Amino acid sequence: MVARLAESHPDKHIECLDDKICPCSTMYMIHPAYLMDVLEKLVEGEIPNQIVVSKEVQEGSLLALERMLSIKK
Repeated sequence: MVARLAESHPDKHIECLDDKICPCSTMYMIHPAYLMDVLEKLVEGEIPNQIVVSKEVQEGSLLALERMLSIKK
């Protein structure tokens, strides 16, 4: 994704923030079997791999997301 973004926007400086590992090291998790496992757990009422952050982080993240979504091409 990073390489694709850099190629698509040559006027911008885009680089991977973690140069120690392959940026695709966890892409294997996007596989039908893993997806099915997550969906089954959601049906059972379990939320796997849930990330919890403080209210302050939530508010800042929402503001950043709203700003990004408001940018018009």
